[in-house]
Amino acid sequence: MELFASSHGRELIPRILEEVPYSSCIFKPNAKFQTVTLGIENVPPGKPICIIGGTNNTHDPTLEVKTILSDFNIDLIKNKNKTNPIIIVEILKRFDCPKTNALIAHLNMKIKKIFRHHKNIKFVPTRDLDCSLYTRQGLHLNNDGKDVLAKRIAETYYSVAQ
Repeated sequence: MELFASSHGRELIPRILEEVPYSSCIFKPNAKFQTVTLGIENVPPGKPICIIGGTNNTHDPTLEVKTILSDFNIDLIKNKNKTNPIIIVEILKRFDCPKTNALIAHLNMKIKKIFRHHKNIKFVPTRDLDCSLYTRQGLHLNNDGKDVLAKRIAETYYSVAQ
């Protein structure tokens, strides 16, 4: 599996490797979703792709859902899905900026709706991850949260890699 991740991918790949050997990660700290997905076009056909998108543009109150969605490289993901299974991790909540969580929930719903007819795209749920699984600062997952997320990604990987 090829993992494309924002800063949420930090320290996640060793945990994923325990569950899914031969995985690799392209880690892009401080990235918006558009930047995270750059490079998926180079993944060999058949190899599962996992995307953990950035939230760096969700805290801007002037941005609308439509504007943020335009950053998601939807056409690139749809096109790559013709040859590769794709796993999309739901956008993680932000306990450092809780007013953005309604927007994040709305974005997650919209993204699922866009890809609802693509049976080779699976989603990893994150909406139930509470603040005990985040660092004190509230933006990133703590070690326990990363363990939970790695297991969920692995479970989803094995459901698409059959």
